Amino acid sequence: MARAWHLKSRPISRPGLGNFELKQIALPSLEEGQIHVRNLSLSVDPYMRPRIDDNPRSYIPPFKVDEPMDGGAIGEVLESRAKIQLESKTAMQTYPTDSRGSLPCPRNL
Repeated sequence: MARAWHLKSRPISRPGLGNFELKQIALPSLEEGQIHVRNLSLSVDPYMRPRIDDNPRSYIPPFKVDEPMDGGAIGEVLESRAKIQLESKTAMQTYPTDSRGSLPCPRNL
């Protein structure tokens, strides 16, 4: 199991803890060419604010309520079904904001 931050509700003014929820999520089995990553650090950036508010003038799609949020992260590769050995490597990429996730193997590892 992994944990992921979800947008619980859209803030009326300033975002607060009540607008977010950390939920348990199931991880899918790894497919060929995928890796499991345990995120060590998540980035919270200014571009996320219009995504939380569902600002129609934003250049990026809004976060969906009750679904995992995404953002930049640095993590450790725990398991790999990629063609090269990647366990214990550090990865920096856009991941879902969870503690462990499945994603395609980045080219820069």
